[in-house]
Amino acid sequence: MSRQLYESEPVFTRWIQLIDAELAKINNGEWCLLEKLVGKRSEHESRINDTNIAQSALFAIQVALAALLVSWNIYPSTIVSHSAGDQAAAFVAGRLTLQEAVRIVYHRSRL
Repeated sequence: MSRQLYESEPVFTRWIQLIDAELAKINNGEWCLLEKLVGKRSEHESRINDTNIAQSALFAIQVALAALLVSWNIYPSTIVSHSAGDQAAAFVAGRLTLQEAVRIVYHRSRL
């Protein structure tokens, strides 16, 4: 799904790229979000199921999907989250900056 949206929806693409850039600032080049999300590797060849990558990828998809919905004039009346979705919800609700949310999700999933 994220590959298809990345290739067809400019708003989704822009947010994935923004989050990838923020992650690159703090993960010391350990891995690239874009490579994991839209790369053509199979699940067996990828590290997408590693917790530190999976949770960051889920965060990016959640934020990009929220931005895409807003671009279509679909706004949430309530934001509910659970576990790894907390950082995305806090960002979408305006309680964290993108930099803060990315830093939290990265270190939370790394630990």
